[in-house]
Amino acid sequence: MRRLGLLVSLLLLIVPLVSAQSSPTAVAVSCPASTLTTVIGPPGTVEPNYQIAVQSIDTGEIVYATADSEGGFTVEMTILPGMPMHVYSARSITQAMRRAGELPPGRAVLLNTPASSSIVTGGQLAYGSGTWLASGDVNVSDGALNATLDVTFIAPAANLDLTFTLVGDLGLLPLTDSSGVPLAPASADWSPVQTASGLPILGAPADTIPVAVAITDEICVDAENGLMTFSLHFQGMMPDLPDGLYQWTFDGRIAVADSVALDWYANRLLGTGGTGPQSTSHTALPAIVNIGAVQLDVPFAIAGYLSDDAPLARLHGVNYEPDVWVQPPGEMVIEPVFLASWQALLGQVTSLQFNLLDSDGSVAFSLPQTAQTRIEWDDQHYVVAADDPLYTPLLEKDGPHKLSGQLDLKLADTLLTATYVHDLVIAQPLHIVPSVLPGTPFVVGDAFSPGLSSQPALNLLNGQSEITLTVYPLSGEPESQTWSLPLKYGAAISSDAFTFDQPGHYVVDYALSGLGSDGRLWAGSLRTAGVIAQPGNHAQGQRGVVGYEGQQQAWFDMAVFPADDPNVAPVIYPPVFSGDVAYLPDEADVGVLPYLTASDSSPNAFAIFSAVRPDVRLRQAIMRPNTELHNLIWRNDDLLDGQTGAGLSGNREGDLALLFGGVVDADGVEGYASLAVITDDDDTVRVLPPFQQPLTSTGDSLLFLPGSLRPGQIVALGSAIPVSGQFAPPLPAQLNIYAISPTGMQQPVQAQANDYGYLSADALNFDEPGIWQIAAEAAFVGQTSAGLVEVPPVGAVPGVVPGVEETYAVYVLPDDALQLTGAQPQVAPGNPVVLSVDVPEGWTDVSAHVTVATASQQLDVQSAAVTNLRYSYRYDPNQLSRTVPNLEPNGTGSGASASDAVWVTIVLTATDANGQPAYGYRQFTVLHDRVE
Repeated sequence: MRRLGLLVSLLLLIVPLVSAQSSPTAVAVSCPASTLTTVIGPPGTVEPNYQIAVQSIDTGEIVYATADSEGGFTVEMTILPGMPMHVYSARSITQAMRRAGELPPGRAVLLNTPASSSIVTGGQLAYGSGTWLASGDVNVSDGALNATLDVTFIAPAANLDLTFTLVGDLGLLPLTDSSGVPLAPASADWSPVQTASGLPILGAPADTIPVAVAITDEICVDAENGLMTFSLHFQGMMPDLPDGLYQWTFDGRIAVADSVALDWYANRLLGTGGTGPQSTSHTALPAIVNIGAVQLDVPFAIAGYLSDDAPLARLHGVNYEPDVWVQPPGEMVIEPVFLASWQALLGQVTSLQFNLLDSDGSVAFSLPQTAQTRIEWDDQHYVVAADDPLYTPLLEKDGPHKLSGQLDLKLADTLLTATYVHDLVIAQPLHIVPSVLPGTPFVVGDAFSPGLSSQPALNLLNGQSEITLTVYPLSGEPESQTWSLPLKYGAAISSDAFTFDQPGHYVVDYALSGLGSDGRLWAGSLRTAGVIAQPGNHAQGQRGVVGYEGQQQAWFDMAVFPADDPNVAPVIYPPVFSGDVAYLPDEADVGVLPYLTASDSSPNAFAIFSAVRPDVRLRQAIMRPNTELHNLIWRNDDLLDGQTGAGLSGNREGDLALLFGGVVDADGVEGYASLAVITDDDDTVRVLPPFQQPLTSTGDSLLFLPGSLRPGQIVALGSAIPVSGQFAPPLPAQLNIYAISPTGMQQPVQAQANDYGYLSADALNFDEPGIWQIAAEAAFVGQTSAGLVEVPPVGAVPGVVPGVEETYAVYVLPDDALQLTGAQPQVAPGNPVVLSVDVPEGWTDVSAHVTVATASQQLDVQSAAVTNLRYSYRYDPNQLSRTVPNLEPNGTGSGASASDAVWVTIVLTATDANGQPAYGYRQFTVLHDRVE
């Protein structure tokens, strides 16, 4: 057997804060049990006089209190000394919240009390009808295991006169591999397992290894006080294990007489009134085993970014971690984020030190070592928060920098040092809207048309974009192509398309930078990924409603389904069939769980999933097929990491979300695409075949979302712009598009979308200056999940561009077109904004043309003769929202994420003083509380 090193780790103090006293509950003399612990939080734990909610991590118990004038507190809890807690605080916690057992928003401080035993743990009984507490020791000597857990049940609703048998299962959960790299739990947003493209494959947690079982019927019962105590004694030999770090785990079971023992949480033997969620008693014990004396790796993230040399990969919120870290000027909070919870729960941070280097290697700032840290819980990760204000430095100098640092962590008796290094660019952030929607599924033979638009739409000095497509075929070496494109009129588009000739998956990296008129640096970065499927290979979503255990259905309406479980949460799977449509009411609890199925997939298969609106990403992730990862659920009120244009209330009625994906396996690639439509909050959740109900309030059943040629786009004279875009629902529809020049000449383009609604076609040549009109006619004839849509005129389904009645304008400008000036707009969010341009001196016969649009739809068009020296357009979000309900009208919130990013393009056509045609333009981008 390999050399075995045992580290029985107490839950260490995270802040030097706590004393604990146990007070015995009055029970029968023969059943001594300690069930209450007085927890004393020292001064400075929370803000003075704040109200607090102290939650036991193990049992879920919540106790409310008020901190004293120094930020300390004292509470009594049904826990054992040594059990960890989260301390939430707020100026006020209402009585309604307390009655509902709710926690105030914001982070919680991690608080540990001194332990009297090597192991303390606990949990709930019978879906929350009671509580169990346990303490004991685990010892390993020469490969022999001896462990004891003394357990107390607090079960006031149980019939304790029954004859019970108690069973305990002791196991080991692998925490790291043999090189010390952490293994990801199922709920993680990171993984050491990666695709060939370096993206994290989520949802492959290690299985718990059974080690020993203990059984007892020697139970002491105090029925009067609802208490039951017993001891579980474990003996056996340790299994032969690979090198790595392991954590002890425990599962408890209970039986009556000779019946089968059931999990003591997931049954009703100890009470029938519990309302807790589906779960088990499985718990991780605060004790670890190091086999092979592995050197632990402690990767952490700063601002969502891993160190450049991290041995694993992570999602960046709802997106993939981009290639370039763009950090806005101003305050930057240096807070390391632990990826593995056990590192925070079992360890103690002893010091932090960070440096920021300028591009010339000089030190921009150096943050000192400090031991004054505390660990906080943000509902997903543990964060190291330093009390030293120097750890919130002010970033002022634009340009490339390098952040490096070090974190020292004491884990049991071992001091671990984790280092960090990452390049970043300090710049004003640009939001990138790709011409190809993120995650678009391609089919072998399709063409990728590179392009992007920026929000805000700026004419940047030296504005440059770089688009890199990397294809990872099933066999052979990766292939990359990079397009370096100038950013002009807020867009960068190439007619040089890339044709996919092999199945596999792809990654696109977008980067964008340039100087604004005031000399500020602007930059943006985005990474997307998707599949290249073989023709006819289709993955599927999943039937029905998440959490429903009955017979699921492909098409349903939650007004009547499931009839036998009407209270099931309104969270659904992606529709099972490509092309189908999910209708999701605008309610906070309505959502979708990313899930893709594939028949006969191998263990190494992975599924790529992207839920995207045309303007923002709702969720991008890679997981194993046929795997539920509830941390990936997206709901309508998600704030989407504060992306530009996300909206303070998330998705709104009228929003469309494309659900893209596919499964990549060694012998093939399958594609998938469906649609989600956000409906009125009085509506019901339902999934239907396409064309059964309209997608919009105006009755449209088929929409074409332009990618490379959007309403109101400015195009340089002489440009060749390819036609590309996406159909909703995502089906192989047909498009006829006509570009009508100012002199009436027409250029027709006909194209057929792929199986998933993506279309890339020939380029349109814009060889005349002026106002061009684009007419798009779309139709679908063919097979859907519900059958055949017949040949016209019997059953063809026409399609339209959102917000466009007949045609939309594209403005073709010569190189000498003037960038117009005007008064600085005054912005009060939610109120009308006057956007003005001054007419250049000497211009006559002036006409103004205006297009107002988001990345999703056209909002307004205006044309007018200009008789004054200034032309003004009044942008009124309240007025527009009456017909466009997904436009946020009320002005709530702050920053560019609080409401839709809106492009307002004003073009003047005129005759100049020399009698020649003249053109002027100005592009405004309304970003909620400011205009760029």
